[in-house]
This record gives sequence, C-alpha cells and structure tokens, in this order.
Amino acid sequence: MLLGIGFKVILISTVLLGVLVPARARLLALANPGAELPAGPFATHAIVGLIRPLARLLDLIVIEARAKDLDTRMSNVAAVAVFAAPLSAFAVIPFGSRYLLAGRDVNLVVANLDWGIVWLLGAALISIYGSIGLAPSVGERVRDGVVKISYAAAAALSLAALAMAFGSLNPTAIAVAQDRSFSIGDFVGPALAVLQGTQLPGWGMFLQPISLLLYTVCGLGMLQTTAADAPGEPGQRLTGIQYLLVRTSDHLGSLLVASVVVSLFFGSGAVPFVSGATIIDEIAAYFGNGLATLLCMLVHTSVFFAKVLIVVVAIDPLRRSLNRLSFASSLNLCWKVMVPLALLNLFVTANFLLAEETLR
Repeated sequence: MLLGIGFKVILISTVLLGVLVPARARLLALANPGAELPAGPFATHAIVGLIRPLARLLDLIVIEARAKDLDTRMSNVAAVAVFAAPLSAFAVIPFGSRYLLAGRDVNLVVANLDWGIVWLLGAALISIYGSIGLAPSVGERVRDGVVKISYAAAAALSLAALAMAFGSLNPTAIAVAQDRSFSIGDFVGPALAVLQGTQLPGWGMFLQPISLLLYTVCGLGMLQTTAADAPGEPGQRLTGIQYLLVRTSDHLGSLLVASVVVSLFFGSGAVPFVSGATIIDEIAAYFGNGLATLLCMLVHTSVFFAKVLIVVVAIDPLRRSLNRLSFASSLNLCWKVMVPLALLNLFVTANFLLAEETLR
C-alpha cells in the first residue's frame, strides 16, 4: 500500500513539476505577450517539459547569492513549507470518478481521505506560515499574515457550504457526485414547462456558484507568494534554491486553485452530459469492460488536465489584480465583502438543506 502511494506521489509530482508548471508558464506567456520567460545560461526558450525545472535549478545555483536580510535557517524552513504545502495538497485532488476494475474500486487520487477538504485547508495554512516567514520585515510579516488568514477564513467558509451541499468532506465523493446530469425542471417545478427538458451537468458551480466565486478569489489571495516580488533583488534576500522553491510554489499555488476549482466545481474529469458509465458501456461493446474502464480513466484524466489549464489562463488576470492590491484594500475586500458573503452563503445553504430535510 505504501509503495503504491509512493509511486502515485512520484508520478503526480513529475506531472506537476515537469509538465503542468512549464505548461502554465508557456500558456501565460502566450496569453500575455509582454511577459518574460525565465532567462539564464541553461533555461533557454527551447527547453520545455521535464528539462525546464532542472535547467532553472542549474541557473539559480550558478547565480546563487547568500541571504543578507533573513535568517538562513528560518528562510530555508519557510521556503520548503511554501513549496511543499501546495504540492502535498494535490494528494487529495481527484482526477476522475470512481471505477470498477478487476472487481476492485479504483479512484484516481493519491489519498482518498474522508476529510480531504480539511487537508486542503491545512496545506493552505502551512503555505501561509512559510510565506509569512519569507517576508523581508516584521511589519511585512504581520500584514501578510493578517491578509492571508483573512482570505483563508473566507475560503474555508466557502468550501464548508459546498461540503454541506454535497453532504461530504471527501473531494473524491464530490467528484463522483458530479459525474451526472440533472433537469432544471427538478428545481423550477411544472410551472415552467419550457425548462422541463433542459439538462445541466451536476457540477458544483450550479449548486454553489457563490462558493465558486469566493474560493477562486480567496484561494488565489491566500496562496499568492509575495516574498519573491518584494522590492529589491530577490538574490539579495533569498539564496538561489530558496528563490527557486518560492517561484515554483507560485506556479503550484495557481495550479492548486485551478485543480480544486475543477475538481469541486467543474466536475473533475467528467465530460459534460456524458457519464463515465455511458463511456464505459459504449467502449465495452467493442473492446471489453476492462479496457473500456482504462480508456474511460484516460479520457477523464485528459479532460481534467485540459480543464485545469483553461482555468489557469482564465483566472490569471484575477491573480495579477489581487497581487496589485494594497494591504488596506485586501483587508477591506476580505472583511467587508468576502467573509460576510461567505457567512451569508453558509447560512442560506444550511437553511435550505434544513427545509429540504423537514419536507421529507
């Protein structure tokens, strides 16, 4: 079991660091022609895929400078925390649904935890701790901590409302529940006959659109890395390897938010209006149930990654806008808009579910 989990961790880390991180950088460069790609003697524009992270590491080791303004050991721990926290959060992100293969239930996830959403929030808090430790001054640490914890509070409330709507804290169970379609007529009743035949994917974005908005904004806000963007040359404050970890975590944070949004709100790897069972049945008629299941898993995984990259590009303008906000503006956004809206959404969701339970 441990060997299987270790293999999946290595596989997911390889895909993230070797494929998705470079793919995100390339997509954002195409979407923002003025942005500059990493430069250096090794990280040329021709280097892609698995080679680019190694090339960037070699570049930063070559130009490495000792930190002057931060305690070295503290900054090392903080940099590792900033990098490892979002990477570990991917352990509970499902890439697909639940499958029956050779008589066994198979889930496309590293760790199928019943409290996976709590794991996500815990990883975010560790990342926040590391980011605070990398801030250049005590004042920056306090401000960074207050703002990011404020974002984290609103993000936690938004995911709580989503968990209530699906009746589970397990991301895999939520992904499985979204592999279906539903009729609008179930909500509007027979009065609106024109909508009775209209179908929608059973995605979280239709059940909890406010939670989708809240988590996207607050997730980006709490995982953004400010240490590498502070005034002054990063090499004067961070060593080359620390700067590499911080910069990579910036990519991972954006990918993590996009992955959570896709898994919990956009049906994970599900194809709209076509359930996994339908795909398997159609393929099994020609190739057998086992191969059909494997091909369905491949389809769902491919759709998941495609959705993630699309969401990454879509949310990047929002990420850059949040990065430009001042301390006062960020705090006002959290405590005057995001947290009250999250509390209201949680209250409405709880009362709706209570009324539904009472009517039964």
